[in-house]
Order: sequence, then structure tokens, then C-alpha cells
Amino acid sequence: MAVSELVADPRGLSTWAHGANRNGVARSRHDYDSKDHIIDDMMHEGYWRSVQDDIEQGDLIWIIDAKQEQCLIRIDWIDKGLRKSGFSLVERISEHAVAVSAGYAIKWRGPKGGFWCVIDGEGVVVRDGHRTRQDAERARDILNSTSEAA
Repeated sequence: MAVSELVADPRGLSTWAHGANRNGVARSRHDYDSKDHIIDDMMHEGYWRSVQDDIEQGDLIWIIDAKQEQCLIRIDWIDKGLRKSGFSLVERISEHAVAVSAGYAIKWRGPKGGFWCVIDGEGVVVRDGHRTRQDAERARDILNSTSEAA
């Protein structure tokens, strides 16, 4: 199947914040979780045609793809007649934390999963809720230094 023939699965889209429609800009927030497609496959005008009734111009969609890579897109325009939409890639996160046998690592868990977190060598979350990678790295460094001192 050609990439241009792929479409979003409506079951993967969930809306968690409905925005007010001001000056034609809705700004609702959605999550989209795809078990079958990767982000690069989603980056064409026709991909979102199956969910066009659920999205509006200005909406933000947080995407987690089949490889667990993540990105945030903004819907710039929708042409319901042509069943196409334009969007801008706002942010892309394609790094994955790997738990180490000794010490702590950091991991991105998304806005619903606790943002950035610190995990131990077995992958168990020991601290979460860090809004930035730098905050999580600081927390990890503090935990690593206190465990070395003990």
C-alpha cells in the first residue's frame, strides 16, 4: 500500500480538551496512538481524512506511532471537499531511554503518562512529572550521586 493511501484509524484519536472556536481557530487537544503507522507515514495531506469530522483548524494532535516515537502537529487547514488537511510539525521526539543495570535513566512518557520521568535499572518509575528534559536529567543526576555516596 502506498503511503498516500494510508489513513488514520478513528479509534486511535481521543480528544481530551475541547477549545473555544475563536476567529475560526478551535484549538482542541487530541491524542492519536497508532499501532500500525509510523510518523513519516502520517505526514501527507490525506492521512487525517478519516477523522476530519473530529478535528478543526488550529487543533493540536499529540501522536505516538508504532515505534513509540512522538510528535505534536497543528492542523493548519482542512478541505472537507477534497478530504485533505494541512498541518505543521510543532515538535518531534524520537529518542528512547534505555534502563541501565546500575543507576538511573530518564524516559519521556507523554503528557498523560507523567511527562519526563526518572526510572531505575529495572524500568520502574521513581520520579515523574518533570516538564522538561533538563529537570529530569537534574533529578537523575541527584539520584545517581546520592546512590554512589551511600
